[in-house]
Amino acid sequence: MEYNTVALKLAKQAGKIIRENFVSGMDREYKEDFTPVTKTDLEINSLVIKTIKKYFPSHDVIGEEESDISANSDYKWYCDPVDGTIPFANHIPVSTFSLALAYKGEIILGVVCEPFMKNVYYAEKGKGAYRNGKKISVSTDQELKGRIIGFEHWSIAKFDISKIMAVVEEDHIKALKFASFVYLSVLVAKGDLMATIFPHTTAHDMAAVDIIVREAGGKVTDLYGQPLNFDKELNGMIASNVLIHDYLLQKIKANVKL
Repeated sequence: MEYNTVALKLAKQAGKIIRENFVSGMDREYKEDFTPVTKTDLEINSLVIKTIKKYFPSHDVIGEEESDISANSDYKWYCDPVDGTIPFANHIPVSTFSLALAYKGEIILGVVCEPFMKNVYYAEKGKGAYRNGKKISVSTDQELKGRIIGFEHWSIAKFDISKIMAVVEEDHIKALKFASFVYLSVLVAKGDLMATIFPHTTAHDMAAVDIIVREAGGKVTDLYGQPLNFDKELNGMIASNVLIHDYLLQKIKANVKL
C-alpha cells in the first residue's frame, strides 16, 4: 500500500477517535512533567504503530507516547496522537492528530487531522500542500502590525522564548498560544497566520508541520535559521510565510539564549 494512502487513512481514523472520546470530565494520568495523557493518546499511538508495522514492517515509528524503532530504518514515521492534550483533556476543542514520514532525516510526507472541523491537511515532497483535497498556500501579506504569530512555550523547553512574545507585541503583532503548535502551524500553511515558533527538540511536534508549511510555499528553519534534519537533535522551529522569517530570526538572536 502507498505511504499516502496509509497516512490519510490513519488521519481519518484518529480524527474519529478524538471526536468520539471528546467528553467533559475525561479520565487522565500525568507524566513526569505533569502534562496529561489520556486513553485517546494511547489508543491512537498504538493504532499508528500497529498499522505502520503491518504495511511497512521495515520502518520505524517514533510516537509521543510509544515508539517502535526495532528496524533501525532510514524510514521513520513521527506521530503526535493528540497534539494539544491539555485543551483536549479539559474539553476545549483545539487539538490535532499529526503524522509524518522521514527518509534519511528529510520529511517527505505529512498529514494533520483537525478533528473538530473535520479538516485534513496533507503534503508530499514536491507535490504541494492541501486541505481536504484543495491546494493551500501561505499568506503573501507583508504588513506586520495587527497580524498574528503562534507560539508554544513552557518552562522546561530547551529555549526560553517568553521574551519574544513580549517583543513582537511591542511591534503591534499579536502573540497567540493555543497549547497546540500543530493546530496553529496549519493555519500558517493556509494563510491565516504569519508564523509559528516552537522552542523545544521533540520531533513529533514538528515533523508534519515542516513539510506542510514548506509545500504551501512557506519557510521552515530551526531557531538558528538552519533547515531541520530529523536524524539529528532539533533546535526548535520557525514556520513562516517567508516574508516575516528574517524579522523573527533577528528578534530571536537578540532576545533568546541559543
